Amino acid sequence: MGIVSWILSEGEQFGVDIISRVLWPPATAFTLVIKDRKLLAVRTDSYLMLPGGIAERGETLRECAVRETREETGIEVNIKRELKTKAWKSGGVEKIFHAEPIEGELDGSWEGEPEYIPIDDLDVENWRRNRDVDKLAREVRDK
Repeated sequence: MGIVSWILSEGEQFGVDIISRVLWPPATAFTLVIKDRKLLAVRTDSYLMLPGGIAERGETLRECAVRETREETGIEVNIKRELKTKAWKSGGVEKIFHAEPIEGELDGSWEGEPEYIPIDDLDVENWRRNRDVDKLAREVRDK
């Protein structure tokens, strides 16, 4: 069992706290939100990204994903399921959750402007991270 697996096996809360304070990259969580066959994204001057970010102390990755989505887009979401987990060799962990929008209006933040992009128009070269976002979005849309 690797160090990340052991830390997370001790409980997600414990694991997130340790990973986010000690390891880089830290514990991060993102949401894949689809509404009317469009994907919620945050646009900056040079790239697109899924809403998400670094977990705060005392926060689970699910809680992190919900908070970051609200902060970056103005949209309140409900987590449906975990789509992907990536453990970095350096010790950090990243999770992507499928989430449904509950309420709210698109509202940008210092990180960029939120928008809904048609899934069929996704260009993975424009994404800062999450290069498999098109595959994940189509998988969720087609279920």
